[in-house]
Amino acid sequence: MPSGIEIIRSVMGGEGERRPFDPDTLRRNAEENWDPEIVYEEAPDWPGAGTFRGREAILARLDEYTEVLGDMETEVEEYVPDGEDRALVIFRAYARSVAGVPVERRWGYLFTVRDSKLVHWRAEMDPDRVRRELAPG
Repeated sequence: MPSGIEIIRSVMGGEGERRPFDPDTLRRNAEENWDPEIVYEEAPDWPGAGTFRGREAILARLDEYTEVLGDMETEVEEYVPDGEDRALVIFRAYARSVAGVPVERRWGYLFTVRDSKLVHWRAEMDPDRVRRELAPG
């Protein structure tokens, strides 16, 4: 059985790996690696932030992102493990909005895995804020 970190890496890629954001690949990945009742919390400082429950609700929300951001790629900078089944993934997103404006943004995703499936996913616009939360003491 793969570890939580291995599952997270299969979803996001390895450090330094740059991947296109592809809706079809995302859907296959969701079916394989996400718990059907997964919870996704958007960063609280994201405009209109919300919490989404279940694969279909999350996939629909991510479709909304691509409607605005257009083609996008992600590149993992770092994994910060927090035990066996939780890790912060710090990455950069690169896009060109549908209006033609280039977008580059550093993000953090805190993933939790249970029974070999992602069960919780929290987005953070300031990944260092999450890093401080995970720091011992």
